[in-house]
Amino acid sequence: MDTDDELTSDLTHSPIYNEDEWSPSGDVYVGGTTGLLIWAVTLAGILGGGALLVYSTSALAQ
Repeated sequence: MDTDDELTSDLTHSPIYNEDEWSPSGDVYVGGTTGLLIWAVTLAGILGGGALLVYSTSALAQ
């Protein structure tokens, strides 16, 4: 069981985000076009790699 000191210590750490960096309106992605392009290429690579693994281990590849 955690002691009160351990719980207080866990709660006082700084967050991994900074509210000052948030968009005021919330409707604009601050990463810009480049950030979205990197995200899309990464997602396509992960999905494409998964499809290739499924195909290469299936009977279709024989």
